[in-house]
Amino acid sequence: MFTPSLTAPAIAGGGLPVLTNRAVATTGPEVVLVTRSAGCPACLTVKTVFNTLGIRYREVDVDKPENGPAVRGYLAAAAPVRSLPLMFSSGRFVAGGLSCIEEARRGGY
Repeated sequence: MFTPSLTAPAIAGGGLPVLTNRAVATTGPEVVLVTRSAGCPACLTVKTVFNTLGIRYREVDVDKPENGPAVRGYLAAAAPVRSLPLMFSSGRFVAGGLSCIEEARRGGY
């Protein structure tokens, strides 16, 4: 069973924390979308828009038992917002909630 590292995240350039949790970490410009499979209309909307725009992403569903408590605990420290979905790119927080759509349309992540 995977046990993620919940150590304090590193701060890069005085900005937001860089994710080090293996479930959501990236090593390159990969986009990671943290979602819930049930009861999250914003998650469904953002995934639909990403798919329509052709944005490739890796989904981490916090409702899955292997992701749940450890990922949620880590995200509470790594993301400045609590609403799902959460968008990360290259291990850095980009946006939360429906703001993910605006960021995806702008590019630059």
